[in-house]
Amino acid sequence: MRSKIFLIAIVIFLVCLLLEQLKRTKKEGLDKLSIGGLSVAIIGVVIVLISSIFV
Repeated sequence: MRSKIFLIAIVIFLVCLLLEQLKRTKKEGLDKLSIGGLSVAIIGVVIVLISSIFV
């Protein structure tokens, strides 16, 4: 039970990170740092969602 709550918290954090990166990208335009942040956030959300299926 605790592991599912922990995974949900990680997903919420990563989605917030993704939304923040998208907001920043719209304001400042695409550069290497914003593309890297977006890709890390997307990969993190996917990994946590896949791992939550198996827990």
